[in-house]
Amino acid sequence: MAKAISAEDLATFQKDLAETPASSVIQKAVMNNGVLAASENTDSKIAMDQTFSIDLSTGAVANQKQSGRCWMFAALNTMRHQIQAQFKLKDFELSQNYTFFLGQVRKVQLLL
Repeated sequence: MAKAISAEDLATFQKDLAETPASSVIQKAVMNNGVLAASENTDSKIAMDQTFSIDLSTGAVANQKQSGRCWMFAALNTMRHQIQAQFKLKDFELSQNYTFFLGQVRKVQLLL
C-alpha cells in the first residue's frame, strides 16, 4: 500500500540529511554516478567466485557496434564454435552482413 510523503516527512528527511556527516560525499556520488551505481555493493563482486564449469576458447570477437543485431551475432558465434571444431578451422567467422542481407531479401519477397 502506497503512502503519500507529507511535509513532515520531508522535514524529517532534510534534518536527517543535515545531521549525516558524509551527506555531501554521498550527494556528490549519487549526482555524478546515479543512484544504482552509487549504491552498488562492491563487496559482493569481490566475494564472487569467478570459476566456471566450462571454458570456451572464444577466438576473435566480432564487434556489432550499434547495429541492433545482437541476436544475429550471438547465433552466428554459437554456430561458429561448432563449425570450427568439426572442420578444424582457425580464425573462422560467419558473415553477419550476408545473414542480414538475406533477411532483408526475405522481407522483400514476403511483401511481393
